Amino acid sequence: MVESLLDSIRENVAESSKHIDHAKEVLQETCDGVADQSRQALRKGRRIAVDLTFDAEHALKNRPLQAMAGVLVVGLAVGFLVGWVLAGRE
Repeated sequence: MVESLLDSIRENVAESSKHIDHAKEVLQETCDGVADQSRQALRKGRRIAVDLTFDAEHALKNRPLQAMAGVLVVGLAVGFLVGWVLAGRE
């Protein structure tokens, strides 16, 4: 009786071990996939940032007055919005 109970326990432990190993493999594959996708997204983001920086430098060198006018307009718009929000709070 005790031997059959021990055999049953051993079989259950062995079966559980198989399920745990399978879950571990699936989790490892998923983590590896997510890590690879994260690395690819990071590389793509870096390339986009470098391209954007290069394009901005190129535009500033070729059209400095238009770039300064754009900065002035954006600064005025932000200043107007901040003043409007702060005036509304009082």
